[in-house]
Amino acid sequence: MERQGSTKGDGALMVTFAFDERYAKECGGSDPAVFINRLIYWLRENRANKRHFHDGHWWSYNTYEELSDIFTWLNEQQIRRMIKKLETDKVILIGHFAKNGNPNSPPSRTNGDAFVDESKYLDDTPSVENEGADDESAKNIRKSLVELPSVENEGRNGATDDPHASK
Repeated sequence: MERQGSTKGDGALMVTFAFDERYAKECGGSDPAVFINRLIYWLRENRANKRHFHDGHWWSYNTYEELSDIFTWLNEQQIRRMIKKLETDKVILIGHFAKNGNPNSPPSRTNGDAFVDESKYLDDTPSVENEGADDESAKNIRKSLVELPSVENEGRNGATDDPHASK
């Protein structure tokens, strides 16, 4: 997959992340809200492609190292604490599955993340709403959030172009 975004003057890729203000208020800030919004994207992709459904939930799989490569302003320890708090607050579930998502395989350092209440996050409504916007503006916001650019190596999260990948 090709990583999309604009480049800074030094050629480094800049990726824009968005979040829902409600998630920031509910979960303690912009970092968890950005993570939640990205998790919504990954899990909707997995649901649409019928991948990684276990124990009644859609899952996304990442190591803390992989997440720190995606969320470059956070280190592994900050991500670990943020995810633990989201689990403690009953926003997400953490599963320890093997890399292939099979719960019967030996566990790896890869964590599975899923929402406790999927209907709150994975229904067909946009993850960010702009109640004061006219209909056209709201449609553009919805479209831009549903079509978030892919990030290099997101295949680790279940969004893969490999037709032979395990489901």
